[in-house]
Amino acid sequence: MAGCSPIDRACGLPELPLQSAAHVCGPRPWGRINTFAFLSPRKTCYKLESIRHKKSETFNPYRLRWNMPDLHVEWLEYELTSNCEFSDPPPLDWDTPLFAATLDRGILRLNLKDHFATEDAARLVVEPFLKDWEFHIALRFGQRGIGFAFKNSRTVDRDPPQPGVAMIIGAGASILCAASITAVGTVTLKSYPPPPSNFRATPDVIDLWTQFEQYQKQREQLAKMCYACLSLLEDAHGGRRAVSKALSVDFEVLDRLGELSTNRGKRSNARKVTRDLRPMTGKESRWLEAIIPELILRTGQIAAGYSPAWLTMKQLPPL
Repeated sequence: MAGCSPIDRACGLPELPLQSAAHVCGPRPWGRINTFAFLSPRKTCYKLESIRHKKSETFNPYRLRWNMPDLHVEWLEYELTSNCEFSDPPPLDWDTPLFAATLDRGILRLNLKDHFATEDAARLVVEPFLKDWEFHIALRFGQRGIGFAFKNSRTVDRDPPQPGVAMIIGAGASILCAASITAVGTVTLKSYPPPPSNFRATPDVIDLWTQFEQYQKQREQLAKMCYACLSLLEDAHGGRRAVSKALSVDFEVLDRLGELSTNRGKRSNARKVTRDLRPMTGKESRWLEAIIPELILRTGQIAAGYSPAWLTMKQLPPL
């Protein structure tokens, strides 16, 4: 009977004679056979490890037993998807504490500064930054102009095996849609829009933009969309005056937003039928179309720790 464990056999270690195993791990109890003597946690069992080390000075039992590579994701690549036309734009560099990125010829490569063992772990941290970029551009142009689709990655082993031992790490590659692009109009740009430094696409930002986008696609009435956005902000901050203070917006602006979204429209499609209900004018429509993106932008700026200037009726289109 062999005097070593199955793990030792898998590692290619020589089997010890039965008497040697008994000498190292101690005598077997009288009257029964202790088949698992080599698993005994007694101090004498450490002598067996010493014997193994004497056999080879470069022996690494943990490396041989588990063969765990030290994987590290070096970079991620994304392909720019856009309904904008770019006229030979120069490369755009983007540096953050987590990565150093370059956007060139429609390919965004992010060289990671931190350690990530898997592609999924790296993407989980990186892609919120891309989402901030996408929604910031959407607010700038009034529509979703750009998106990023994952394309490729490179993963290496920082502790490779000894020469002669084959181990394939490779590079992952897949094409996944990262964002939907709404084709409203074509814009020609001579440079790539820079990523934001003071904007975060929080869940509130995404919900507000979704409401506004539904109106753009003519799936929602203007007054109903505006009232839904105002209600979402009031619920998030705890009332209209709290929204005014949090977003640095004059209370008169929010009060006018509530009044127009409630008392404008037709009886057939109005959010609420009141005695003061009347059709919405062109100036009122333009005012509402201007205030909602501004509130969404301020919501993302406040989330990033940026304090925008105080907004009053003078900075908005005239009514």
